[in-house]
Amino acid sequence: MRWNTDKIIELLEDERWRITTISPGGDFDTTGLVLIVKSGGRLYIHGFITGDEPIRDYNDIDVEMVEISDGLYSDGGLNSNIPEVIEMYYEVCKRLKVKGFNVVNSMKGYF
Repeated sequence: MRWNTDKIIELLEDERWRITTISPGGDFDTTGLVLIVKSGGRLYIHGFITGDEPIRDYNDIDVEMVEISDGLYSDGGLNSNIPEVIEMYYEVCKRLKVKGFNVVNSMKGYF
């Protein structure tokens, strides 16, 4: 699926949270998104590929999977017990899956 940062932001925009971007780093192949609810809880969203292709544009790239994590544990996924974060997690997963993205808790098992 094609990760275009601007289009992903449009897809995920919601009055219940705000969205910021973070630079790609480590094994992540896209510009990352941080979704923050009023209580301060967060979700971190990145796209990635498992191959060794050179990355030319971190904002517009075909990705194999999208990792969604609340950042609480290294296993990724949803670990928070904050109701707003739980609701946001399921809503974000639904929106991305409906668009055809393969959503995973963590990229750890793919390398």
